[in-house]
Amino acid sequence: MTVTIRCVFFEQYVEAPEVTDKCVAICKEFGLEKLSLICQNMEKSYLTQECLIHSDSHVFNVLVEKKPSIETLQQFGDKGNLVICDWEMEYAGPRGRDAGIFQSFPICCAMAHAVQGHKAEALNILDNLIAFWDAYAKILTKKGKDADYVRDAYINSFGWNACFILAVHYMFRMQIEHLQLEGVSEEDQGKVFGSFGFIAVKLFAMGFADFGNGLS
Repeated sequence: MTVTIRCVFFEQYVEAPEVTDKCVAICKEFGLEKLSLICQNMEKSYLTQECLIHSDSHVFNVLVEKKPSIETLQQFGDKGNLVICDWEMEYAGPRGRDAGIFQSFPICCAMAHAVQGHKAEALNILDNLIAFWDAYAKILTKKGKDADYVRDAYINSFGWNACFILAVHYMFRMQIEHLQLEGVSEEDQGKVFGSFGFIAVKLFAMGFADFGNGLS
């Protein structure tokens, strides 16, 4: 069922009569056959029972400690406490899913800043994503995971990052009210959303192309 849904998702873009944005363009470039095989690999990954995962670990399911007064200019509370909520989708699944989903909205935020010329803000978000993965990888290593496990988790996270961006941010336009797009024209917003889809399709292939079917 999941593979069928994903294939229908891509079919509408591959067979679209017009290229309306960069996502549609790259879907047409890949073609339905390749995208369908990648979907099959995604399904295999989804059914891989590697560890207990939250499975809906986007940033809005992470509650952080209340910040001090704005005058202090601190980004977080003194203790840096956080809680991950809404565990109703947890299951034994693939190692990269939680990390991938967590990074999806920040990537979209970076692109939203970039289209407005906010280079420093966009790069700051990307720097923090690098710091997130470095810390995540260190924890995996500390827990006894070897370099191959960490590498595979990293690659797998690309695919799940892509799935969330494609479905939630690109197709259904969910959570976009939290993006910094005030004053951006409708045309430029369309370009931003097209970029979401374009990046997601690229990540989708990077994360799942070699999982099972040996695509490259």
